[in-house]
Amino acid sequence: MNNEEDRVLLFEEFVKTQLKTYLFPLILTFLGVIFILIAFFLSVRKSPEPITFMENSASPSSRIKVDIEGSVLKPGVYDMERDSRVGDVLVFAGGLSAGADRDWVTRKLNRAAKVTDGAKIYIPAVGEIKTPMGDISVDGASTDSKININTAALTELDGLPGVGLVTAQKIVSTRPYSSIDELKTKKAVNSSTFEKIKEMVEIY
Repeated sequence: MNNEEDRVLLFEEFVKTQLKTYLFPLILTFLGVIFILIAFFLSVRKSPEPITFMENSASPSSRIKVDIEGSVLKPGVYDMERDSRVGDVLVFAGGLSAGADRDWVTRKLNRAAKVTDGAKIYIPAVGEIKTPMGDISVDGASTDSKININTAALTELDGLPGVGLVTAQKIVSTRPYSSIDELKTKKAVNSSTFEKIKEMVEIY
């Protein structure tokens, strides 16, 4: 019986010794695991939601301003989509007025051309456009009258061969010129158009 009691006492002593040795590290380990789990859940809760960028179809960069004047029903500056055409602007302006030079519109106005921000469109009245003297030539030689590309009106430039309304606007927007060759270097006209008008224009 004493042997049995001794074994029980030895076992209890062993358990007490083990608890004294490993209890504190076990408690620390357990607390560490709890702390890590708490920190993880807190970080998940506080993480910001992903930012979603919404495409704004009405952003300022997608709109342009175009001025249309002359023989239209409602001249003025219009706010247009960036990919708008000349024909779209004409519709916004109410169409041609009764006095518009429809023959000029048919021959010169490219309704399919895209408009750019700040562009100006002018629709002349009947009799307003006069053929530049430079257009009149004998055996390919131009007359002495030339158009000053630094001061010419849009309607004058538009009357040059190969120059429509859009090209005339480019010529005006890239002024001033120090030589007529700058019409090409500034990309106001292409080479073929330049060859057609180089004897009809000048700068001073």
